[in-house]
Amino acid sequence: MALIIEDGSGVADANSYGTVAGLQVYADSRGISLPVVTAELEALLINASDYLLGMEDRWQGYRVEATQALSFPREGVFLYGSLQPSTTIPAALINGQYQIAIDYNSGNMLPTGAGRETLKEKVDVIEVEYAETGQGAFVPIPTKALLTLKPLFDDSAGLINNLTVIR
Repeated sequence: MALIIEDGSGVADANSYGTVAGLQVYADSRGISLPVVTAELEALLINASDYLLGMEDRWQGYRVEATQALSFPREGVFLYGSLQPSTTIPAALINGQYQIAIDYNSGNMLPTGAGRETLKEKVDVIEVEYAETGQGAFVPIPTKALLTLKPLFDDSAGLINNLTVIR
């Protein structure tokens, strides 16, 4: 599937904020190796875009158009005290998408565990005790990406300061 880039106009079928070339530059500047096949890079970007779409309830403001495919562009977004034009796709969002794509590539975005918490472990005469969490499989939190995206979050509910990071 080819990338359809959101350019700030509320593209109805957009599936990415960033480009393959941008992802490669972002990764190269950080010494990170990525696949060289364009289709694989596009898939990483689309997965990252899907992840960002799932965070829509955390973003400042609201969608410009009801018909736009992605969460941005948005009205009412303030960055560092300045109201952003509603046609802006913030660099922090694009860089966050690139970081999430890198995390997907490294396998750090895949659910782990079986939805249970280890309460007790014993090595000699092996003993393990679990508590069911009721949360399903654990999905890792992309810490570096969240730090990049932090200026875009609506912190009125304390989401940023109450973020629990588990490693």
